[in-house]
Amino acid sequence: MTIFAAAIAYTNDNFTNTQGTGDWSDGLCLAPIIFSLLYNPIALVMHLLFRNKRPIHPAIRIGLDLVVWGLSVPAIVFGILGGVFWYWTQAIPNADGSIDCTFFFNTWSETCTPVAYQIGRLEIAGLVLLFFIFIIHITLFVFACIDLQRKKFVASLEAEEVFDMEYRKDIESRSQGS
Repeated sequence: MTIFAAAIAYTNDNFTNTQGTGDWSDGLCLAPIIFSLLYNPIALVMHLLFRNKRPIHPAIRIGLDLVVWGLSVPAIVFGILGGVFWYWTQAIPNADGSIDCTFFFNTWSETCTPVAYQIGRLEIAGLVLLFFIFIIHITLFVFACIDLQRKKFVASLEAEEVFDMEYRKDIESRSQGS
C-alpha cells in the first residue's frame, strides 16, 4: 500500500498529467491491497483463536476472497499496462560523450529522468506484492471451499442421522400401537 502511495506522490510531484485522467493505474492497485490488509489480520486472528470452531462461515470467506480477486485482477492488468517502467530507455550519448536531455532525445533515460525510474521501481515492487496477495487469496479460497464442502458433508450426515432416528421412532410407535 505504501509502495503505490509513494509512486503516486512521486508521479504527482514530478510529472504534469496532460490527459486529465489522473494516475488511476497506481491508485487502482491500492484497493485490493487495503482490503486484503484489513481482512487478513481479522481472519488470521479468528483462525488462531477458534481453530476448530471456525466462527466465520466458509461462504463468507469465499465471498471475501472473490472480492480480493475481483479487485486484484484488473489492478494487476492496469498496473502493468499503465506503468511508468514501460517508458524506460537507454541514454544515447552524443559523439563527445555528453548526454542531451531534450524533449525528443533521451527523455525517459535514467540520466535525464531519474524520478521515472524511482516510480517504475515502486510500481514493480507494488505489483509483485499485489501478485503475492493474489496467490495468497487463491490459496485461502481453496481452503474455504474445502471447509464449505466439509461443513455441507457434516450437515448432511447430521440430517441423515436425525432422519434415521425419527424414522426408527415412527416405526417403533407404529409397531407398539398395533
